[in-house]
Amino acid sequence: MTSILVVGGGSAGKRHAGNFRDLGCDVSVVETREDRRKEVEEKLGLKTFDSVQSAIAAGKPDGAVVAVPPKFHMPVAQELVDNNIHTLIEKPPFHEWEGVDELYQKVKQNNLKVTIGFTHRFWRPLIKYKELLPQIGKVLSVDAVYSEHGDDRHAGFGETAKDFFLGQASLGGGALMEDCHPTDFVRWLFGEPQEVRAMTAQASGVGADVDDVAEMLIKTQECIIRVHVDMYGRPHQKKLEAIGTEGALRWNFYTNTVELWKKGEKLKEMDCQTFHFEDDRNDMFIEEEKHFLEAITQGKELLYPLEDGLKSFDLMLSAKQSADTGQAVKLPNLFKE
Repeated sequence: MTSILVVGGGSAGKRHAGNFRDLGCDVSVVETREDRRKEVEEKLGLKTFDSVQSAIAAGKPDGAVVAVPPKFHMPVAQELVDNNIHTLIEKPPFHEWEGVDELYQKVKQNNLKVTIGFTHRFWRPLIKYKELLPQIGKVLSVDAVYSEHGDDRHAGFGETAKDFFLGQASLGGGALMEDCHPTDFVRWLFGEPQEVRAMTAQASGVGADVDDVAEMLIKTQECIIRVHVDMYGRPHQKKLEAIGTEGALRWNFYTNTVELWKKGEKLKEMDCQTFHFEDDRNDMFIEEEKHFLEAITQGKELLYPLEDGLKSFDLMLSAKQSADTGQAVKLPNLFKE
């Protein structure tokens, strides 16, 4: 039986722990908070530890998940990699470049499977979107919106945005860094960025001391991409539209649809083909976890290894630099201090 160590017993950690358990793995959880350890033990029926060191001492796992607040991703990932453990790191991978080059070199030297949890790459509607994209011809412009009120995200746990890392700068929160799925999937779908301009603001007070809105303009070789993320949106919106020379392609997370718009027979007429999906949000996590298990148990290559995830991280930090300086930032900037 494959053993998986999940580091972090918050909402993301519990999701991963439950999923890996249901996939037939021997799962244990590291959590420093006693109340969360008790919850994991009682609700998930899993063994818990109060440190990575004590968990590894009880038996080195085959793989691990980093699901602590982003500010602590790096030290946890370093400890796991130092112990030659294959690792899935939740997004955002880190909050600064410090330590990334060293970690990356260790991963390469030890031939470890390390990936970043950009789950939307495993979301069937977006996989279909990528498949349909060539049908709209040359992509001219792209608009991505990711708008969800922060207080709604942990409402089931009785927490507002200010109560967990999303709304706290000291834990690595904020809209630009935490809501980074669109920053990643526009790179995956439309190619490598050459330049980014960004602006951020604390507009609503949803978070304690973090940016709650970010606007990014990303230039690739082919097109201009606009990405909007915010922590105050109601109703929630997650959507993507690409306009091409031969039509348009739209994805909507909440209607679970992809629409392909093509030129009709008559002038100004457009034909629409709609693809409907019944996928649950957890499905993309499960697909990601299955892929990770295949990589660490069967030796399969990761579809999205650490190096690829770091390219999206480069875009995130470059956007942050642009917002801080008011200047456009050229890419790539991998491993630069």
